Amino acid sequence: MGWEFDTDDFDPDRIDGFDVVADGRYRVQVDSVQEEGGKNQEMIVNFGVLSGTTAGQEGKNHQEYFSRSPKAAKRALLFACATGLTTVEELKAAKEAKRNPVIDFNLAIGRQLCIEIAAEEYQGKMRPKIGFGIYSVDSPKAAGIPIMQAAAAKAGDSPDSFGATAGEDEADDIFG
Repeated sequence: MGWEFDTDDFDPDRIDGFDVVADGRYRVQVDSVQEEGGKNQEMIVNFGVLSGTTAGQEGKNHQEYFSRSPKAAKRALLFACATGLTTVEELKAAKEAKRNPVIDFNLAIGRQLCIEIAAEEYQGKMRPKIGFGIYSVDSPKAAGIPIMQAAAAKAGDSPDSFGATAGEDEADDIFG
């Protein structure tokens, strides 16, 4: 015996709980981070679309996997820089000092950034993917991405990029 499903009762694009985000450039908010959430211990980040170049995508969610492999580290570092967890200058200083930066990606939750999503083939299926199009909301690359007033107001409520709270003079050392 089998189950019968009425196709009017579900949307195949939302079968995994996420409404597939169309190709485009978006201002997003980090909704959640699982630093070791994937089956291969990838970091899983869920983004909520606030605004973008493709109409009708606001409110949708995009899930992205960040591999821990040395070859894929650049994407995770782009994400860290775009959310203010570190800067290129801090990464350069760490490299010169022969120190490995330690970044707590959970601090990115609630912060905004801009991403570019494009369909990519994976295991014979097309899926939305962020390549290297990851940048801060004030980057020149963000030009042309519409900014909703609600999104801009939310960005002002984001915590300080380096862990300081109001009244603190120094931020936490991200390099542990």
